Amino acid sequence: MSEELERILARLTEPDNAVIQQATAELKQAFKDPAIIPALCAVMTGSQNPQVRQSAAVMLRMRVRKHWKKISPDHRERHTVRHSLSQLCAVLVKHETPDRWPALLALLNQSTKSNNPQDRQVGLLLLSKVVGSNPEPFKPHYKQLLQLFGTVLLDLNNPTALYYCILTLTAITAYTGTEEMNLMRSLIPKLLIALKHLIQADQDQASEAMEVFDELMESEVSIVVPHIAEIVRFCLEAVLKHKLLQPILQVVFPILSAAPPPGEEDPEDEENDTEGDSENPKHFAVQVIDTMALHMPPEKLFNQLLPFTQACLSSENPYERKGGLMCMAVLAEGCADHIRTKMLSSMLQTVCRSLSDNNQVVRSAALFALGQFSEHLQPDVSKFHAELMPLLHGYLSAVNQTKIGHMTKAFYALENFLENLVFKLPLFFAPFEFFRVIIVIIKKKVEVELKQLNKIKTIPLAAECVQLGLNLTDAVDDPDLRRCTYSLFSAVSDVSPDCLAPHLPPITTVMLLSLRSTEGVTVNEDKQFVLLDDDDADGEEGDVDLDEESETEVDDRDVAGYVSVSFILSLSFSFM
Repeated sequence: MSEELERILARLTEPDNAVIQQATAELKQAFKDPAIIPALCAVMTGSQNPQVRQSAAVMLRMRVRKHWKKISPDHRERHTVRHSLSQLCAVLVKHETPDRWPALLALLNQSTKSNNPQDRQVGLLLLSKVVGSNPEPFKPHYKQLLQLFGTVLLDLNNPTALYYCILTLTAITAYTGTEEMNLMRSLIPKLLIALKHLIQADQDQASEAMEVFDELMESEVSIVVPHIAEIVRFCLEAVLKHKLLQPILQVVFPILSAAPPPGEEDPEDEENDTEGDSENPKHFAVQVIDTMALHMPPEKLFNQLLPFTQACLSSENPYERKGGLMCMAVLAEGCADHIRTKMLSSMLQTVCRSLSDNNQVVRSAALFALGQFSEHLQPDVSKFHAELMPLLHGYLSAVNQTKIGHMTKAFYALENFLENLVFKLPLFFAPFEFFRVIIVIIKKKVEVELKQLNKIKTIPLAAECVQLGLNLTDAVDDPDLRRCTYSLFSAVSDVSPDCLAPHLPPITTVMLLSLRSTEGVTVNEDKQFVLLDDDDADGEEGDVDLDEESETEVDDRDVAGYVSVSFILSLSFSFM
């Protein structure tokens, strides 16, 4: 209908009276159609003829003003229409700041404070769209908006209004400053209550609204800190109440136990692992379980978690077995009391069996789990030292010397055990202490002998090297050559000072000449300043050339002086 209506309105602008009369008759007939309102809107926004658009806008205003109650409720109150109109306003706000559109601010102020719930809902929808499209121009109004949010969040019977209110709050969070901190902080308790009601009304909207916490954590974490306990409790209650733990684990465990692409290894299993946190899906899957272990009741978590873990540990796939062990490892910190009192023995048996697994990735995961146990399950885990220490000793003894990247996990576990055993293991400590002292003594003796041996090997060549350096210095006057000979003399003075002693007079003479030399030091100040003050393009190029030449001269010709100073210091210490 919109195309036909546009043709009628176009004929109304013709200079022919007969055409205008015919178009007027057709227009009266078109106005009897209930779809005239959407058609006028389409022409008003889509026509290429400005006169036609103006005519459509005028007729639409007159039609709505006189016949509002006769308009179909679907056309008046359909949410998609409101949503589209609010998006249209948002696009306009991107190009026109709110201060240049006072009618918009007046409409927002009137609708969001209306006593009619439908009007408030429409006003908050419009507010969320225009602020979300361009939050910064609204910054002067942030205090007023935050005060409005404090009122809207109490309207728990209007979940749609709560949803749009939280979306607007999310949009402005990154732009708030210190002046709005207190107002933002006071909204958190109301925000949590509003989200609880929104979850019951619409979980999809609640899920999107909860992104406000992500924005607060990234932008204004100081606002969240005083309420962090309530936020964590709220999140955990939402997970448990809506039975989300099982779906979460169903997603996490396949990621945790997935095999890497063919020909590749997991980052933690690579030989050159740098021990840094790797940003990969498995790393985040482990973090999810670790976070749940830290904040959820152990009994409820283990009831859901154990079937997944047991299935992984009994699998033929080594990466699934590894996933089960990694899960057990990260449970040690958050569920320490529960494991120590009820499950320590059985979990240790599982880990110890995995130390002899035929796959290296499984053994590495078992070592990591053992290290976590020894760190977080003390002192109970130390009671099993008689079984665990021989296993670690045997593992270290049988290690493949060509692949030792996983050994860091073995030493991690061993270190944690030994830190907590103290004097409980005399059978292990006595020989270890004895051999430690012996190794230190042997190491010192070997270092001394090797140093003397190196000197003995170089003494026959030292005298020849000194003489060669002196001959070259006398024959060739070159700064680079002098620099090399001074380095040579410095090395000889460290290895064999006696070989250098007979040649000290000529060497010191050459060094003193280098120290007194002014090669490359003289600066032509007049030319330099003339060129620096020149505004012509050619002069600028001259500046660059002059700077490059002067730097080259200093580097090439004056460096011998610096090397000679270094050599004098070395020589002084050698003959002290």
